[in-house]
Amino acid sequence: MQAVGVRALQDTEVGCLAEVYLGRQEEKSEQTKAKLLAAAHDLLVEEGYHRTSTAAVCRRAGIARGTMLHHYPNKDALVIAAMEDNMTRQATAFMKTIRFDKGTTIKEIIYDVFDVMCGRSFIAGIEIAIASRTEPALGKMYGVAMDRFEEQIAWIVKMTFPKWQVDYDKLRCVTGLVMRSLVGLAMDVVILNRSREDAQVYLDMLLHWIQLDNAEMGKGRGCK
Repeated sequence: MQAVGVRALQDTEVGCLAEVYLGRQEEKSEQTKAKLLAAAHDLLVEEGYHRTSTAAVCRRAGIARGTMLHHYPNKDALVIAAMEDNMTRQATAFMKTIRFDKGTTIKEIIYDVFDVMCGRSFIAGIEIAIASRTEPALGKMYGVAMDRFEEQIAWIVKMTFPKWQVDYDKLRCVTGLVMRSLVGLAMDVVILNRSREDAQVYLDMLLHWIQLDNAEMGKGRGCK
């Protein structure tokens, strides 16, 4: 009986040690991926898609290429993961700025999203979008990633403005149109070096249209 008890105790100790070991390995794995994603994102911004290689990413991250391949099988998987990771962190940070109790305005959301699109992360996305034209596999992954990001933004808008929940299909449609408009304006600023003041005129027109459409929300006029 005593031997059985000792064996059970030993098994428990081994199990606990295994859990600790696996926990540390998982933590180490997440740290490795974070370094790779940060390095890939920075290189996309600084060098562009075609000059960003897995070897360069590994050098900057200080990670062996074999380790990188364990997490990301190829360059496309790595750069898409880097873009998605950045967009997810932006959406999370954006959520923290919304005042659900005091009332965040449509204007504030539009301006906040536009500010994000005029930053470094948007440049990385542009590089991937342009490369997708001649890289079909990359294009498919990019499309899925952008759909997920747009869904995140639509959910944020839905939670911020409860009355828009009556027609979620229309909300998705409006969100998609607004996001595509903001992408175009951001490209003017980021690529063509046009001023934010130039974009302001179009942002105001976009806001005016949204406010008009908002007045129609709930009347069953879905976006077809």
